[in-house]
This record gives sequence, structure tokens and C-alpha cells, in this order.
Amino acid sequence: MLAACLSLCLLFVAAQAAFEYQIQRARIVDELQDTAKAFAPVLASTAWDYQPNAVGDIVGGIGRNPVISRVHMQMAAGFPASQWTEADAGRETPELSVTIPLEFTSAGVRQKLGTLTLASDTSILWARVREAMFGTVLFSVVQLVLVALLVGSLLRRLVVTPLTEFSNQLRGFDSRTLLPAGALRRAAGREFFVLHTTFARMARQAARSRAALQRSHDVLEERVVERTRELASANEAKSRFLANMSHEIRTPLHAVLGMLALLRRTVLDLRQQDLAAKAESAARTLLQLINEVLDFSKIEAGHVVLHTHAFAPTRLFEDLGVVLEAYLGPKPVALRFELDPRLPPALSGDAMHLQQVLVNLGGNAIKFTERGEVCIGAQVLTRYADAVDVRFEVRDSGIGIAPEQLERIFSAFSQAEASTARRFGGTGLGLAISRYLVELMGGELAVTSTPGQGSRFFFRLHLLLADPNLIAPSAGAHASADAPRLDGLELLVVDDSAMNQQVARELLESEGATVRVASDGPSAIAELGVAGARCDLVLMDIQMPGMDGFEASRRIRALPGRERQPIVALSASAFAQDRAQSLAAGLDDHLGKPFDIDTLVAVIRRVVAVAPPAAGADAVAASDAATAATAPAQPAPPPPTAAAPAAAPRAARPIVEPSAATRVAAADAGVDLDTALARMGRRASIYAATLRTFLDGLDVMHARMLDATLGAEEALRLAHSLKGQAATLGAMPLAVQAGAVELLLFDRGVPLEAEARAQQMCDLAGGIAANRPALARFAALLQADAMAPALAAPPASAADGAAGRRALHARLRDLAGALQESDMRATDLAVELRERFGAELGTRAATLEALVAALDFRAALDQVRELIEEQTA
Repeated sequence: MLAACLSLCLLFVAAQAAFEYQIQRARIVDELQDTAKAFAPVLASTAWDYQPNAVGDIVGGIGRNPVISRVHMQMAAGFPASQWTEADAGRETPELSVTIPLEFTSAGVRQKLGTLTLASDTSILWARVREAMFGTVLFSVVQLVLVALLVGSLLRRLVVTPLTEFSNQLRGFDSRTLLPAGALRRAAGREFFVLHTTFARMARQAARSRAALQRSHDVLEERVVERTRELASANEAKSRFLANMSHEIRTPLHAVLGMLALLRRTVLDLRQQDLAAKAESAARTLLQLINEVLDFSKIEAGHVVLHTHAFAPTRLFEDLGVVLEAYLGPKPVALRFELDPRLPPALSGDAMHLQQVLVNLGGNAIKFTERGEVCIGAQVLTRYADAVDVRFEVRDSGIGIAPEQLERIFSAFSQAEASTARRFGGTGLGLAISRYLVELMGGELAVTSTPGQGSRFFFRLHLLLADPNLIAPSAGAHASADAPRLDGLELLVVDDSAMNQQVARELLESEGATVRVASDGPSAIAELGVAGARCDLVLMDIQMPGMDGFEASRRIRALPGRERQPIVALSASAFAQDRAQSLAAGLDDHLGKPFDIDTLVAVIRRVVAVAPPAAGADAVAASDAATAATAPAQPAPPPPTAAAPAAAPRAARPIVEPSAATRVAAADAGVDLDTALARMGRRASIYAATLRTFLDGLDVMHARMLDATLGAEEALRLAHSLKGQAATLGAMPLAVQAGAVELLLFDRGVPLEAEARAQQMCDLAGGIAANRPALARFAALLQADAMAPALAAPPASAADGAAGRRALHARLRDLAGALQESDMRATDLAVELRERFGAELGTRAATLEALVAALDFRAALDQVRELIEEQTA
């Protein structure tokens, strides 16, 4: 009420003020007009007689009027004195002004002498408005207060008091029975009495309904509890039964399959081979049926979880073809695959469950097709920046399905017709499982069919793009690891990390390539700027201090003869947008760190168009001819100098499997040992040496991270470098922590404040300190595993006599020189030293070879110097 009265009062005052403002404004304008008209003739006469002092006095007199804040007299052209002004220099507020002409009549002719302007400051206007409004506002406020008091008193007696009494009675209602604590008293006024009566009637009806509902609820709740207990018991019994059946049936069934496989490897006649093959086929069918039942039980329990990872669609369909070929048997059915050429090389999704769906659909298609073909395809429907929509389809020319049975076939334990179940068998669970898995992956399984002509099952999935480097290598990826796949190639590795240089150099040299390294962009440009320098491909790190990889690549290709220089980007940033940025910059490909040797070799061979190795001289010749025809022209290699010694053939490094103690230490350190070894070509010596280099670099990183002067760019580079190096070596705790810090250092492209950045780097340094002891223990055990073959090797016979000692001394000096220059020829020299002089040097030859193989050149050089001193003495 008070607020309403106050609002009315304010509105009234505002309206009155506006009205008073207009009145006072008109009065001031009239006063200015009257004053100007009164003084205009006098000023005109004085100005005509050219009396400037008199004009100034008159203007000053006008300015002393309290209403007038400014007087301005402007004379027309031709008069010696042009203007007079009288004003208050301190006033800069708006003003009201009046301008009239100054005219003088001489000899009957009216002459226009100029203009006279009088102005009044608006502060004078507002002062008059306030003075006039004071009484009006006071009267209005008193009047409104009296009205408010009168109206408030009436409303309180007629409305507020009855409502308050009724509200107090309602507060006593019981929330469970919807009844008031006492009888509702009759309120004053007919309207409130009707309200009370109606509410009391409604409360009684609600109480009766609530009581009936509660009785029904209690009965139903008892029944639900009883049924739930029964269902839980039955479900638990079913789960126990399925678990027992899984073990009890699958164990002997796997034994049967194993025995049948062994039996088929023995000498059997044709009939026995046929019986064994049929028995194995029947056993596999039985295993498939059992797997379907178990899968459906997992689906019912909601235990199916998607596992998203990077996979290659082509590899998925290759594996699918191998599985479905076994379903065909002797049937005259052709199995075809139709893959869209626009299908990306790598996608992110649950490849296992996707393949399970396609196996179910393909197996059904083969089962219900007596002759003809079964076609499985994948078509790209829509391509986005970071994803694709793919339609998967399984089409057959089998018996087809009647229209009325199309929806029923997706129900569990059901088939199209009873005759179908009797003729073809099966559980009727395959399609139910497939539909559930497709829906779990975000799609919908549908079917179209014509009886007698065949069926078409299809579904659409939205799959994210993935980095091809994240795809796990296939089981046969290392089948040809002993054969050099980069033989004869000249490569340049550009990376600011010594550890990354070491990894790339060792792995690529093990594949037969000749590798040079550069630590930054300017060094790479200088390396390639030499006339005649051969380089088949550059592996370019993108994030380097100073000149980044993109700028270095641009400048390399600006060199004479390097316009088409193949360059592959290397970066710990392995998102789709990073790859797109590299390709947009003109680079030939993009590899995310960490990478495995097989992926790296495949990319290098593709970029430089190296033909795959073939068996036999004819195949080799054909491969060389094809390579010569398709490979881009490269600068001719420089001729060898006379002083250069012929390179000795590289000794094959044995593949050493880590010991059990090493695996335990790797698990304690959080190291993904198998993945890291796969990246190193399963060469424990390279892995151990790289890990030791990494540990040495950790100390430098730790100290730099705690430096108070560390800037934003260097902090980002340290986190990025640690992430890439740790991921390459499988040290996942450090890699994950460094990756998280890298993301936090820049929030939407804006660097963190210095205090927050220092805290992040301090936390990362703490992670290094916490993980280093476990990593060091693992590295020591891995080093012991790598040295084991060399230490266990039997010594070879030594050369006899003075000539043999001179040859040994010469070889030791050659090895010392190679070790001092960090020349990788030291590995070959160490092998040669053990093979030729092992008997004389004993176990020290094997130890020396192990140290060189582990790239511990400093310790190896100390050993060589001791041996030289002994030989000299």
C-alpha cells in the first residue's frame, strides 16, 4: 500500500514539475524578448553614431540583469567594430537564447546594422522551477499520506484480517490426512464464509481419497517387494547358471576344437579329413550359439560397455572377410565387399562391437543364401570437419523375409517362421543382439526384404575421425622386421629434443636408412643448402623454439632444387586439426608422437614412393624398375671420397624380451612396456638407451620448471616436449600429466597468469620427482636385459702374435675415435672387436659391445681407453 501511494505521489510530482518547467521556460523567453526589444533601438542608434564605448556600457548594463547570462552584439559587414560580448566565462551549461535584428532608420531608409542575442542559463530556469514546486510537492505529499492511511485501514478491516485468520487455520492442516487440526471457524463476510465451506468439503473428500490410495499403495508395495525378491533370486540363479554353463561347456568345447585342429595336422585319408572338418565346423557353430546366449545375457544385465579407440576400416573389413570365409564352406555363394573410396583411413569407435554386428548380419546372410552372393559395404554419407556419417550395409540374394515378419525378426528368441528355425537352426538372438549394439553406438538397424529375392540390412553411424598413428599395429606388423625396409634412403631428422633424435636415428638406421639430425630449423636449412646434398625425406618437428617447423619447411622448399622436397611433420599434437594444419601448410604428411616404427616406415615409403620388398631377383628388378619410374627425382648423392672407409655391414641386433622383473618394474612405473617396445621395433637396447637419455633430460627439465624466470612460451614448450617424450617411452603418468598442464597453460589461446603458470609447472616438476625413481629402476633392469645377449656370447679366437696385437690396438683407437665423435659406426666396430678379439679381451669385449649398443658412449670410451693403456704397457 505504501509503495502504491509513493508511486502515485512521484507520478503526480513529476507531472507537476514538467508543467511548471514549461511555464517558467516561457516566462524566461518572454523576459529575454522584452529586454532585447527594449534595448535594441538604443544600441542601434549608438552603433550608427559609432560610439563604441557607449555600446560597451549598454551591453554591460544588460548583462547585469540576473536573468541574462550572456549578451552578444554582432555587427554587419562594413562596420569598424564587429561585435561586443558580455558573458560569465565560468558557465558552460546549456542556455535559452533570443536573437533579434538591430535596425536604424536614416533619411527614411531602414538600415540593418547586425543582431543582438540575449541568453539565459538553464540553471536559472531550474531554480525557478524548484522554488515554484516546493509548496505544490508539500501539499501533494500530505494529501496522499492521508488517502493512504484511510484506504489501508479499510483494507485491513475488510480483507487482510479475514485472510490472516483463514491462513492461520490452514497452517494447522495435517499433511498426511489433509484435515485441519480443529474445526474451521466462520469468517466475517459472506464471500469468506463460502470459501471456508468449500475448502472444508474439499479437505474431507481429499482425506477419504488419500486413505483409499494409501491402502492400495501398501498392498501394491508388498506385492512389488515380493515379486522383486523372486525376480532377483531367479536372475541370480540364471546368472550363476550361465556362468557355470559358460565354463562347463566352453572348456571342453575349446578342447574339442584344439584336438580337432591337431588331428587335421596329422596324416589322414580323404574321408577322415572330411569328417574332421565337419566335426570342427559343428563345434564352431556350437561355440557361436553359446556366445550368442551369453552375449544376450550381458545385454539384459546392462553390462555391455562401448570401448572407443582408433581403428582402420579397411583392416576391420579384412578381418571380417577372414571370419566370413569360414562360414561359406562349399556353398556356391560369392562374398563381396564394397567400400567407399572416401572412407577415412582411421576412425574412432568400438571396432569390436561393430565387427560383431557385421559378423552377425553377414553370417545370417550366408546362412539364408543357398546360391548367389552376399555383399557387405560401407558408404560415406556426410563428411564433417572432424567426423563422418557412414552407412553399413549387408545385402544377400537369399530366401528373403515376408513383410509381416520384418519387425518380429528383431525380437529375442524368435525367427521369421518355425519352418526357418527347423531348416536353418539358430537361437534367434543374433539380430536382437545386433540391434541393441547398433543402438548403443548411436544408430538404428533397419531391413528391407523381398521374399525369394533377398534381404538388405543397413544402419548409419556417426564416427569421429582419428589419427592413423593411434591405430595399434596388427599382429603381423613385425613379420618382416629383420628385412631393411628403408635401405638406401637418406633421411634428415629435425628435432630440438636429443632423445627424439636418438629414437628416430636408431629406429631408422635399423631399417637400413642413412640418418642425419638437426636440432633446429636454421641447422636444417644449412644442412640442405649445401649443393649436391642428398635428402630423400625430412622428418620435421613442428613445435621448436625460435623457428617452428612450418617456417623451416617453407624456407627449405625455397632453396634451389628443393621445391619438391618431401617433408613429413612430426608433432606430439595428434588431433585431426593438427594434421589438417600440416597438410594445409604444404607438408606431405603428419605423424603424431608417439609413433611406432611400422607406421613411420609405411609413411616414409609412401611419401618417397618406395616399392615394397619382393622375394627373388626378378621381383627385385621389377620393383626397382617400378620405383625408378614412379619415384620423384632426387639430387644425386655426392661421390665418396678416397679417405672414407667402406662401411661395415650392420650387425643384426637380437630382439630381447624383457624379464619378469623388468615387467614388474614397468608396471610399478606406469610404463606401457609392450606398446613402447613395439615403437622401438622390439629392440630393448634402443629402448634402454633412449630411456636413459630421457632420464638425464628429466633433471634439466625439473630444474627449468622450478625457475622463477620461466616464461609462458618456454613453459608450454617444456610441457609439450615432456608429453611427447614420455608418451614415446610409454611413461603414461608423466605423459598424461604433461598433456593436462599443456592444455591448462593456454585457456582459449590466452596464457595463464604468472602465478598460476608457476603453480602448474611446480606440480609438473613434482610429478617428475615422484616418477623418476621408479623409471630409473625400470631403466636399470631393462639395460640389464639388453646387455644379457652380449655378455652371454662366447668369445671368439684372438689373432696371434705382434700383428694381431697391432690390429687390436688399431681397432681400439678407431673405436675410441668413433666414440669421441658420437659416430654410430662405433656399434659396428664394437661388434667386430668382439668377433675378432673376443678370446683376448674376454668378457670385457661383450661388456663393451653392450655399452655401445645401449649408446652409453661415455662409459664405453672409458673402457676402450683402459684397454689401450693395457695394450701400450
